[in-house]
Amino acid sequence: MSESRISILVADHDKVSMSKTLKLLAENNYHVKAVNDWIDVIDIAVNQKIDEFSLLIMNLTMWNKWWLETSEYLREMNIPIPIILLSMKYSEQLEKLCQNMWVNRVLEKPYNWENLLEKIQEMI
Repeated sequence: MSESRISILVADHDKVSMSKTLKLLAENNYHVKAVNDWIDVIDIAVNQKIDEFSLLIMNLTMWNKWWLETSEYLREMNIPIPIILLSMKYSEQLEKLCQNMWVNRVLEKPYNWENLLEKIQEMI
């Protein structure tokens, strides 16, 4: 990996959202690895490959709190990767929960692309 390209791990089960996010990040010269569930994120963390990434972008799934278990696991393993959580159902309550669960930012979907890029720059 070239030093000029920052690597981002994107975990999202929504294929349309994932496709748009990957395209945006690639167009802005980010190196992106896409996975579609929490098991892949944990596998990357367990195999010591998470250090290759500067940021994790995860989709919130309201019916399955895998994002919660994933963020807890990463923090328990002392993996300080910044996390952006994407949610269709943003609320102040969710924002507070996320802050308590080591999620750095929450963005509501559909999100403003410029805002996403701005948040990424703030966090890396």
